[in-house]
Amino acid sequence: MIVIEFKIPKATPLTSLYSQVFDLGINASLIKRVSITIPQGHKGLAYLRVRTPGFVLAPALGSSAEFIRGENETISFDINRKVFGPPYQVICEGYNLDNFLPHSFVIKIEV
Repeated sequence: MIVIEFKIPKATPLTSLYSQVFDLGINASLIKRVSITIPQGHKGLAYLRVRTPGFVLAPALGSSAEFIRGENETISFDINRKVFGPPYQVICEGYNLDNFLPHSFVIKIEV
């Protein structure tokens, strides 16, 4: 399992998405499942999208939402998709409407 903490700076608008690339390692050619924990304190102000260079992992395929947001919850998705690579990478993108605090998401990726 790969665990990523993605921290979005305060006052990051949708027009200036914060983005970070994470290397999954040499044995991560298949992503089985993704779980995203949204800690208490977000108040729905921080938004997240997780993708690979080939497809979006979260929000889930078929969702009408472009980003995930929430408060004190964990959301899980069964993926079972190959990742293009190497390198095997995920890209986290997000924005944060909170003018005072940065917000983090914890992403667990089962390979």
